[in-house]
Amino acid sequence: MSLQNNSIARWNDLDPWYHASKFPQLQELLLLDNPVQRNARDIEEYQREIAKRFPSLKILDGNTLGPLVKGISFGIDPSRRSTASTINLPAKVKQGAWGEGSQEIGVGFLGVFFPLYDTDRQSLVQQYYTPTTLFSLSVDTITPHLPTHQRRGAFSGLNQAQQSAGLSGYIPQSRNLQRMTTLAARTTRLHHGREQIAQAFLNLPRTRHPLDDPAAFVADGFQVQIGTSGGIMVSVHGEFHEVTDRGETKRSFDRTFLLGPPAPTNPGAQCVVVSDLLVLRPYSGRDAWVVEGDGLVAEMRRRTGLNEHFAQLLLTECNGDVEAGLRRFEEAKVSLFLSMHANFRQ
Repeated sequence: MSLQNNSIARWNDLDPWYHASKFPQLQELLLLDNPVQRNARDIEEYQREIAKRFPSLKILDGNTLGPLVKGISFGIDPSRRSTASTINLPAKVKQGAWGEGSQEIGVGFLGVFFPLYDTDRQSLVQQYYTPTTLFSLSVDTITPHLPTHQRRGAFSGLNQAQQSAGLSGYIPQSRNLQRMTTLAARTTRLHHGREQIAQAFLNLPRTRHPLDDPAAFVADGFQVQIGTSGGIMVSVHGEFHEVTDRGETKRSFDRTFLLGPPAPTNPGAQCVVVSDLLVLRPYSGRDAWVVEGDGLVAEMRRRTGLNEHFAQLLLTECNGDVEAGLRRFEEAKVSLFLSMHANFRQ
C-alpha cells in the first residue's frame, strides 16, 4: 500500500487504518515524504511505531524490517515515562532471573499491578488491558499438600480433593485444558478484551497479596518477539489470601504475563498486557523458591566469598535476609576502603 506524498503528521493519524483492521495481512507500506516520516526522532522510532500498528508488515519504504526487539525500551521518551518505571517489585518480592532488557519494564509493571489487583481491578483493566488482550484462569485441584514438618522441603505426595481444597467456586470459570474437551467450553472461558476481562475479574473473590513478605513471591522475565515488535514475558509464582465474609484462605498461584509496547488505547501506560494467564491451586508452600537453613549460608558464601562462620554471622545479624546481608556486606566493603584510604593519606 502506498501513502507516499501525503500529509500524515502524527502517529495517531494512522490509527483509523489500524483499528479498522482493513489490512490484517499487509506486507509492504510506503510512507515516504510524509511529516510523520520526516519528523521521527530516528529510524528505530519510526519503524517501531509503524510496526505496532501494522504487525504483519515486512517492508517499510522499500526496506526490510529487521528484529525490533534489540534493547527493548518500548520507545518511551524518558521525560514522559510513567512513575511505574521507577517502582520496585511489591515490597521485597524476590527477583529471580531477569533477561537483558526485561527487568525495568517488568518490575515497573508488577509494582503497579498487584496493589491495583487487590484494590481496584477496574482501573487496572483500563490502564493495562486492551480491546485485544486475552485472560484465562486455570484451576489445578490435583496439587500436592503443603510439605509436612517431618518432610520439610518435599511434598507429601497426597492430592487434595476439589471440595477440601475449597476451589469449587472457581471451577465454572476454569479453563483447565486437561479437563475441558469441548471447543465451546474452551472458547467461552477465554476472555477477550476489556469488557470480558473486567467482568471476569468482578466474578473472582477479593484478594490480598502479602506484599510486605519478601518470601511470598518470586518473579522473573525475558524478552520475546511479538510479530515485528518486542515484548516481555513475565512470570510470578507466589501466594495470596482469598478474602470473603467468612475470613481469609491462603492460595498458591502462578501468573504469566505477555507485555507488549504502549498502545494508543492505553495513553500513559508504559506497556500493555497482551495476555494474562492465571493458574490457581491449593496452598502448596514456598519450598520451590525459598532457600532455608544451610542453603541460605551457602547462598551467602557464594555471593560474598565469605567463609561459613562469617556468612552465618551476617545472616544472623540480618534475620536470615540474604538481600539485606548483601547490602550490609557491600556497605562494609566501602567503609573499609574509605578507612584504608584515609589512613594511607595520613
